[in-house]
Amino acid sequence: MIPISEAVEIRKVISEHMSSIKTPEDLKGYNPVHALYITIQNMVSLFAEKVSIFPEMKEYYRIMDKAEKKYMPNGPPISPLTRSYFTHWAFFDVNFGMDRETIGTCILDLGEVLGIHPSYLTLIGLAQKSRMGIYEHIGGDKGLIELRELLTDETHSCICPSGYPGRNGELWFVRIHPPPVDVRIILL
Repeated sequence: MIPISEAVEIRKVISEHMSSIKTPEDLKGYNPVHALYITIQNMVSLFAEKVSIFPEMKEYYRIMDKAEKKYMPNGPPISPLTRSYFTHWAFFDVNFGMDRETIGTCILDLGEVLGIHPSYLTLIGLAQKSRMGIYEHIGGDKGLIELRELLTDETHSCICPSGYPGRNGELWFVRIHPPPVDVRIILL
């Protein structure tokens, strides 16, 4: 539990720093859905940075301090982890506290108090539901890559933000964020 006085302080600090968050308009040239998720990642990162100093977040801070020292996430050759992979893990997978919260669930719980627009909270909720998985590349169509998850056998139409088109039969270890709308419908 974060006292309401701290939530008010978080809102004030985040409001002061909101201009540093890249908006989808700042990210022209990116796929529009990817630009939305970059904005969300920036917003959640700012939240995590500002709340990690509170006593209630001590366990999270210790976990992240240890992980950053061990993995030095910046991508090869320094580390096999990219900053994007690491931050998504840090925000949406790392459980802490008595209720096994994540930064994502905390921001979802406090979002209305913090004045975060409901559409951004929806995207944060989608990111929170995402997870890493192993997928087989099974083709592509209309700029989308088809991936089949090995565990569930479900297929997903995806973009690859790096632009790598891949090849049929490749195995990918990736986190798939669902689009806020069904992209296949838009492309048809």
